[in-house]
Amino acid sequence: MAEYKILLPVDGSRLAEHSLVYLQALRAMGDLNVLLLSVVEESEDFNGLSAVEAQEREFNILSTYLREVGADIDAHLGIHAEQKVVRGAPASSILDEAERFAPDLLLISTHGRSGVSRWRFGSVADKVIRAAPSNTFVIGPKAGELSQWMEFELTQPFGRILVPLDGSALAEQAIEVARGFAECYSSQVHLVRAVPIPMVGNGFATEAYQPDVLDTMTDLAKATSPTWLLASTAQRQYRLMSLLGQRRLRSRTTSPRRGSISLS
Repeated sequence: MAEYKILLPVDGSRLAEHSLVYLQALRAMGDLNVLLLSVVEESEDFNGLSAVEAQEREFNILSTYLREVGADIDAHLGIHAEQKVVRGAPASSILDEAERFAPDLLLISTHGRSGVSRWRFGSVADKVIRAAPSNTFVIGPKAGELSQWMEFELTQPFGRILVPLDGSALAEQAIEVARGFAECYSSQVHLVRAVPIPMVGNGFATEAYQPDVLDTMTDLAKATSPTWLLASTAQRQYRLMSLLGQRRLRSRTTSPRRGSISLS
């Protein structure tokens, strides 16, 4: 079986460790070569310590932490994971390591609570997703609810895969990645593309729904008796209200460009 390289950044938090749950399932992709990565932020500060002392302390803490995580992975999964601690900004350091290590998959959590390195994981993950040179697998904060990743087991990993498309060649590259996972895990792949509702100008420098689209929306609303109707402007609210007939309505605008209608 071919080697399958995974770069796995962690910050010392339990939520960051949720990505470890997927290592067992990913063994089906090949012989795993796992690199655990953590970053000592250059802005780290500890009361009473100089910048050099604070960063050295943080480096030692993270080194010990990664050794413990690596030992847990070996004990529970039988997978050897290399460990590396670097210094710098988390996002750029992860991207630099991704360039060097050239992983098949970069596995990262989207949010970590305040941990020993205090990464703002949502921001870090967003920057990594946008600039990573490799395929990136992002784990949401609700992917695992247990306190330790060893307590969680995936019963049917990657059973359904959703691929959002926008018509671009870049978005379609995800189809090939999804197919690779589907072949390995017998997954159902769903392709989805959101299509904007056609709009036309009405002569007042605003937009309006095309008549046939508006008729369809109105017929559907009358047939289904919805509880809520959503419209992007107050003008469209009133247009839909008049077409739906005599109903007692409560209207509110949630933002200058968004509004909602409550049918009662």
